[in-house]
Amino acid sequence: MAEPVRRRGRQIMPDWSYHTLFRPALFRLSDENSRELTLKVMRGLYRLPAGKHLIRWMGHMDPPEEGRVNRLGITFPSPVGITGEVDPNHQGTEPFALFGTGFLDLGVVTDEPVKGTVKKNPRHRALALNHPWVNRGADFLQRRLTEMRGVQTPLTIRLGHRPGAGQEEALRERLALIERFADDLSFFVLEDLEPVNSGDREWTEHVQKLSDACHRQKRPLLLSVTPESPLLRNEKLLPHISCLVDGWVLSDGIRSCSNEFLVGREGDARRAVSALTRLRKFLPDQPVIASGGVHEPMDAIHLLEAGADLVQVNAGLVYAGPGLVKRTNEAVMQWKAGEGKQVVPGSSRRRTTAFLLGSGLTVIALAAWWVAAGMVVLPYDEEWLGMSREQLIMLNDRLLPFMAHDRITLSGTLLSLGILYMMLSFFGMRRGYHWPQRVLSLSALIGFVSLFYFLGHGYPDPLHIWLSASLFPLYWLMKRFAPSSHRPHRSTGWRNTRSWHLSLWGQLSFVSLGAAFCAAGAVISLIGMTDVFVRTDLEFMKTTAEDLQASNHRLLPLIAHDRAGFGGTLLAVGISVMLISLWGFREGERWIWWALALGGLPGFIGTVGVHFAIGYTDFFHLLPAYAGLVLYGTGLICSFSFLHQKGEPTL
Repeated sequence: MAEPVRRRGRQIMPDWSYHTLFRPALFRLSDENSRELTLKVMRGLYRLPAGKHLIRWMGHMDPPEEGRVNRLGITFPSPVGITGEVDPNHQGTEPFALFGTGFLDLGVVTDEPVKGTVKKNPRHRALALNHPWVNRGADFLQRRLTEMRGVQTPLTIRLGHRPGAGQEEALRERLALIERFADDLSFFVLEDLEPVNSGDREWTEHVQKLSDACHRQKRPLLLSVTPESPLLRNEKLLPHISCLVDGWVLSDGIRSCSNEFLVGREGDARRAVSALTRLRKFLPDQPVIASGGVHEPMDAIHLLEAGADLVQVNAGLVYAGPGLVKRTNEAVMQWKAGEGKQVVPGSSRRRTTAFLLGSGLTVIALAAWWVAAGMVVLPYDEEWLGMSREQLIMLNDRLLPFMAHDRITLSGTLLSLGILYMMLSFFGMRRGYHWPQRVLSLSALIGFVSLFYFLGHGYPDPLHIWLSASLFPLYWLMKRFAPSSHRPHRSTGWRNTRSWHLSLWGQLSFVSLGAAFCAAGAVISLIGMTDVFVRTDLEFMKTTAEDLQASNHRLLPLIAHDRAGFGGTLLAVGISVMLISLWGFREGERWIWWALALGGLPGFIGTVGVHFAIGYTDFFHLLPAYAGLVLYGTGLICSFSFLHQKGEPTL
């Protein structure tokens, strides 16, 4: 076993929205309705023109190349698969393939449908089936496989038969299933949860014929057993059967006292580990796929430590959330890496240019704040207007305070952006993570595009253009130095702890805050290039837009330039905050907390403080800022323990 590593820092429907918003609502619906609604929404999103790319972009769930597993002559993208009980109607297969899964088990298949129900069992945090082979039949699966031709993830089915079938009938049905689905699947699993009533010799012959059929189709055959299977205790038959199959699946299904079939019970990893140990005693080299009630990454680590090559999740997706696969992939990477291995840090040239970009924005923001708090307007502003600062005061004694309010708000937001960029480059890029580069690239691109807002308001600020032209080479160099590979996160969030659950509320708050900034930035940009003012602005200045326009036809373009620029900067900040929250939240990554904490302070201080400084305190005008402060504070409080977590993951 690899030594536990020290903590270094921790989509569709990600965990931060699933646990906080959707799960409470879904668990109030009937089991069938909640499952159908969830899977239909996932499938609908996947089928949108850019849905597939949106899922990947939002969740960043693609497993790293280092996590690939080569077994059975198949390259599995990751060691984590999903079993069919989660989705008996195969509605979510395509989206599930984007969850970072290494393979997808489409469940038991029989020629004719086997009717039954799949319900939640909250007591055991499991899925309860009134029949273990609930499925909609081979014809239905064939139609779905035709629709999901683009899925690249390895697929498998478990070969069932008509309940109560005899030896010959069961064999014919299974052979027909192999021939029918061989072209669409990567391997087959012989389902032994309801074995054919026969002696050891007849059962051996049954397995032999199925194995021969699979090998003719160049597909591996695995045998599925449970920890209670008599086969695992038959020291004579077990080695003989192992010569007929290519590997094993250790299922976690168990019959309850009420004759329900429970799958994925929380805490079943110990039972599976014991069975794995016994299986590995006789079969040390054959591939083994293990299920064991995986509800948190640590459960999967226990199974891999015991000898599993691949693991499967089922009920854990329902109770722990759809991010379980991604979290488990990262935990497995961390477990495999060991404490002693060091990862080469990210490109120094790339992070240096990114840091300089953030530093430049910070210096510009501080200078702009100083100007806005003092003289407010610059000489080239006065030249553009043909009016001096004193003449502007005589025109309207609240005009300069209003312009100062615009410019200080812009400066505070720009300062926030600079701090975020510096934190992303100094911490995220230095550790070799790929996502900070993407955050910076998209956010900065939006900032540079906002330079052309002057086409809407008609005031090409020469200083703005010069500064943007000076910073753009840094942006270009940062893009040019982007590496072709990246270091995966070394996650230590192996357990569903209380701090993890609380952090989901913090993550929700910051994602919502970033989205709100984006929406507000877009609206303010649009207003700045069109109407320029909102009603409360004119009420504060006790004038009208027409009067200001009549007094100086260049005054509105000047004010509009500040407003539109603030909108573009706020949009860039919103993108940064939202993507940092989506992609960077991991246990122990305290720099994420400090980036959001320090990055938010200048923006809120500038925005709220200047309004009170000039007496522009209309409650409804400041309500969005107050709401943002609540989200900001909630996010910092709820995520503090999780992001500042110390220690080592315990096995």
